[in-house]
Amino acid sequence: ARALYARRVRRPVGRRDIADALGVAASTVTGITDRLVRQGLIERREDTADRRVVRLTLTADGRRLTTEVGEVSRTYLREVFALLSDEQLEVLVRSFENLADANARVASKTVAV
Repeated sequence: ARALYARRVRRPVGRRDIADALGVAASTVTGITDRLVRQGLIERREDTADRRVVRLTLTADGRRLTTEVGEVSRTYLREVFALLSDEQLEVLVRSFENLADANARVASKTVAV
């Protein structure tokens, strides 16, 4: 499901793009994409500029599934957040901001290495 959702962009992408979005090796994506092709959720297309490159794109069924998953997730999260007080929500927002800041600091160190 993460592979499909990571692929929700509207343009065809390569395996490396999906691997980067998921944080896995490109070789890992091969098996995932094979299964998604067999399930009719994505299709492979030759890159018009470079025939060695294969681009992946969602099929109509793949777009429908990612839309449905997104809607279900949003509905669920709305229900969860509705149970939290304003104070709890403020703490949660601050925590996510702190997490994002820490992530950015670690990512900048990783890139610099």
